[in-house]
Amino acid sequence: MERELKRRRWIVHKKIQGGNEKDIAAALRISVWTVRRWWRVYREEGWSGLEIKSRKPRISHKNTTKDYR
Repeated sequence: MERELKRRRWIVHKKIQGGNEKDIAAALRISVWTVRRWWRVYREEGWSGLEIKSRKPRISHKNTTKDYR
């Protein structure tokens, strides 16, 4: 996870320095869309927005123990 956070910060640093989105994407072998995404997150939420966030499951499987006969 630390590696991913460093990549996100690197993207933002390069954009701040005036880097081209295509060049940044090519350097990391990611899509331009991904560069734009993290730049947008940074603009909207600041550095804390780049942090890795845990995601809870959207579906709870607690009710799957019922017998449907």
